[in-house]
Order: sequence, then structure tokens, then C-alpha cells
Amino acid sequence: MSNLWERFENIVSADEVSDAKSQFEPLAVGDYNAILMEIEPSESKGGLPMLKGKFKTLEGNKTIFYNQMLQNVSMPHMTAVNIAEAVTFLGGVIGEEITFTGLGALATLVEGIDVGGEYIVNISYGTKDFDMKFPKLKIVEIVTEGKPLDTTLIDDSDIPF
Repeated sequence: MSNLWERFENIVSADEVSDAKSQFEPLAVGDYNAILMEIEPSESKGGLPMLKGKFKTLEGNKTIFYNQMLQNVSMPHMTAVNIAEAVTFLGGVIGEEITFTGLGALATLVEGIDVGGEYIVNISYGTKDFDMKFPKLKIVEIVTEGKPLDTTLIDDSDIPF
């Protein structure tokens, strides 16, 4: 044995790694039909409030992450902008305008959103996001309301998440 990991050579094939890696490559700017897989109020590693979501495209089975920091400690004037972006996004998800009354009420609203709905999601990137690492998501249309997930539509058995 020439190195410590040789004994693990057969745990995964090069093709499996390539397929898994392709799931997280940036998507081009445009509209995608996608299923809402997860949405939750959360906290950053630093303990700040954030909104997390995950979609799967129907074509290509690609993962689209939505991560919106709500509080900006280093630029407090941006906190209202961040929350406004999240409120606008959530309004698209539920199909109605949301009036922000506080983070507690917003978290309760998010916890009540049913996953499994199909949406047309527009992806764009900021002008300084040259590597396309931080997609900006906008809900263009609700195709179907949230319901229990039909696992026959999406095969995510090969995707580790």
C-alpha cells in the first residue's frame, strides 16, 4: 500500500463524483421550473437570522439554493434591504404580498409554507458575482401549490444532502 487511502479506492467511481459535482455547478441566468424542497427560518454560523431554501429543477435535476442573510452587522443600513428581499421572495412563494411586522411573524409564516410546489424560478447574479456563486432567485410564477413531495418526479438518490 503506497498511501493511507488506497484501501478506499472502490467506495465511489469517478463518474459518480463527476455527476455529483455537476449538481452544484452554477446555473445560467434564466427561468427554470423547479420544485420547492425545503424552506426554513435559520441562523448563520455566527447566530444571525437568515432564510434558507432549496429547489430542484425539473430538467437536469439541479439543486438551487436560496440563502438570504437578514441582519447585516457590518452594514446595519442593509438589514432592512435584506429583509425586504426575503419578504418579496416569500411573497412570490405564497402568491400574495406580505406585510412585514417582525422577524417572529416572518419565521411563523415560513414554517407554514408547504414544500413540494412547482414554481418558475428566475435566476440572476449580482454584477460583481463573476463566479456565479450567489444566485438571486425570484419567483416568476406558481405552477402548482405545495403538497406532499412526489418522489417519482425527482430522483435525488444520487445526491448527498
